[in-house]
Amino acid sequence: MPKTGQKKKPAGKIERKNTTARAKPVLNAQILKELKQREAELAIIKSVRDGLASNLELQAIYDLVGDKIRDLFGAQTTIIATFDLAGEIQHFNYYIDRYGREYIEPRPMSGLMKALVRQRKTFVFNDHVEERMREYGAQLLLGPLIPKSALYVPLAARGAHAQIQCGDVRRKRTERAGA
Repeated sequence: MPKTGQKKKPAGKIERKNTTARAKPVLNAQILKELKQREAELAIIKSVRDGLASNLELQAIYDLVGDKIRDLFGAQTTIIATFDLAGEIQHFNYYIDRYGREYIEPRPMSGLMKALVRQRKTFVFNDHVEERMREYGAQLLLGPLIPKSALYVPLAARGAHAQIQCGDVRRKRTERAGA
C-alpha cells in the first residue's frame, strides 16, 4: 500500500520502461550494423575513386568496378555491359559467375536489355525469376542456370548506355532449368 500522499505507479509505466530498456541494446546493435555497412560501402567507393584517379585503362576500370560490385552484393554472377543502340548489340565488358571469369562475344540485345534501356529503371526480380525473364524476353548467357534473384541497373550518361547485372544476390543459390 502506498504511504499517505504517494500515488501508486501504474503497472503499464513500469512495463514500458523495462521494454524500452530491453530495446536499447537491440537498437544500438542495429545502428552499429548499419554504420559498419555504410563504412564498407564508402571504402568501396573510395577504392573505385582511387582506381579511376590512377588513370587505369577502360577495361581495368570495368574489372575494378565489377569486382567491387560483386563483393558488395555477394552476387554469384556479375555482369557489366555496354550497348550499341543503333545496331542493338550488347557488349560484355565484365562477366564473372561462380565458375570464374568469362569473356563473352557481343550479341544482339535481348528484350530485357531493350526494356532496361528504354524504361531507364532498375529491375529487381526476387520471385518467379524465370517467368519474369521470359516475360521480358531475356536470354541466358551461359548454360541452363536460372538465378533465384536478379538485379539489373541501367546506367546512362551523355547518350551512352550500360547496365550492371547481379544474379543471386546474397542468396548464393542457382537452379538448373528443368531440374
